[in-house]
Amino acid sequence: MVFVRALVSYSLIIVLSARASANAMDFSSDPMTGTLGSTYCRNHPIQHDNPSIPWIGCFYLSAGHHAEGTFSSHHVEAGVDPTGSEIFIVDGTVVEAQTTESHTNLPFVRLDPVGYEFCEDSTSTSCPTQIAVFSRDSDKSILFLVSECFRPKYQYCVTSQEEWDSEVSRGRPH
Repeated sequence: MVFVRALVSYSLIIVLSARASANAMDFSSDPMTGTLGSTYCRNHPIQHDNPSIPWIGCFYLSAGHHAEGTFSSHHVEAGVDPTGSEIFIVDGTVVEAQTTESHTNLPFVRLDPVGYEFCEDSTSTSCPTQIAVFSRDSDKSILFLVSECFRPKYQYCVTSQEEWDSEVSRGRPH
């Protein structure tokens, strides 16, 4: 997998200000992505270029688009620059890979091999949300996957509302 790169060289105002109307993509009938849709996105239509990041599940962004949401009380923006690279901005700061304990310039955002974990505080040990760069397409769009993890250690994570509801009904702490 390609590691997440936060790019500062582009004008973020131009790149991240472009918005499109939200269109749902249904991958269940597409032979190329049907397995992807049914396995990881639970056959739900995936919002394409929707300005809001779902709290759990999949979302697609095209080059020049961004989406935003709140995770662990942090304002998170995910975007795709014109070259098809992802950009994450958290609480107004571009996330950059660094050789720190969290591997980023923000102590409450951890870099992992496929994306970022968003933590509750600067100790970077309680990270209930993960946003992964799941796939990159030739048209420079990116499929992101939001996982929500359960207390107390946030090591068991799910990727759909159905999974979340099932685990909560079994008494898993959240």
